[in-house]
Formats: sequence, structure tokens, C-alpha cells
Amino acid sequence: MNDEQWRNRVDQKLDQINEAIVTLARIDERIVTLFKRMDRYEEEQEEHSKDIAKLKQVSEARGAVFSRAERFLWILITVAVGTAGFWGK
Repeated sequence: MNDEQWRNRVDQKLDQINEAIVTLARIDERIVTLFKRMDRYEEEQEEHSKDIAKLKQVSEARGAVFSRAERFLWILITVAVGTAGFWGK
């Protein structure tokens, strides 16, 4: 192998190494972007979980209020019907 062929082979190998480094850098950037996106999704999921927990608490509180209000309404209806029956005799 002469000197020129050897240099050409070395140049080709260096070009291949350079392409591999560039490819690795692109892959690294993609990975960093994906990890940032995943972190953002996790933060959003945590916020949604907190919102759901708050809504659950509000819903449970409202359910208790409405169940009491419903009982009170039925008591009033019963009293009204009983009073109407008593006065209607």
C-alpha cells in the first residue's frame, strides 16, 4: 500500500468518525428533548391529579349538603301534606 492510498483510507475513516459523532450529537439532542417533554408531562399530570383531588373534595362536600337539603325538603313536604290533611277534615 502506498502513501496516498493510506492517506485516503485514513481520510475516509476520519470522515466516518465525523459522521458518527454528528449522528450521536443529534441523537443526544433528541434524547434531551424527549426527557424535557416527559418532565413537562409529569408536571402536568401532577397538576391534574391535584385538581382532581380538589374536585373530589368539593363534590363530596356538595353531596353531603344536598343530601341534607333533600331530607329537609321531604320533611317539609310531609309536614305540608299532614297539615293539609289535618285542616282538610
